[in-house]
Amino acid sequence: MASCRVLGQSFELELPYEEGSMLTASEAAELNRLRVARIVERARAIIRSRGPGADPEEVRRELEMLARDYRFTSPPFVLPPDPAEVEALKIAKAIVQERLAKLPPEANAPSAAELYEVIKALASESRVRVEASRRVELTRKVARDTLGALDDFLTIQPPKDET
Repeated sequence: MASCRVLGQSFELELPYEEGSMLTASEAAELNRLRVARIVERARAIIRSRGPGADPEEVRRELEMLARDYRFTSPPFVLPPDPAEVEALKIAKAIVQERLAKLPPEANAPSAAELYEVIKALASESRVRVEASRRVELTRKVARDTLGALDDFLTIQPPKDET
């Protein structure tokens, strides 16, 4: 059992993984450590949502049920974002910020939701996407050239001593 204390609430966690035919002792210890860390993370959210006036016994029971029912899950695989799309959003955001800075002080500022929609629309415009692709390709070229120069530098052989 592992005794945990989260935001003033104490509870016990089972450590169900043991050395055996499928796990070494270090693998079992690591799985138990990971299990406790994930349950504690979820427990923080539960305790915060209950607030300071929550019945400690009720919270303890909920945390024990969380621990009893916990199962490992794998997060879904997510493709990394396209660098050109990320750059297009950065360009669009800069355009919007520039336009906002030119507004008179008495003008009503758009809401965050409206700004988000404007940024998304700008980022999808052809001129912004072309500029984003150009910047990404330039960054890649600089990186390739730098790595090539570094490789050349590291492979230069010292002159042979002719004595």
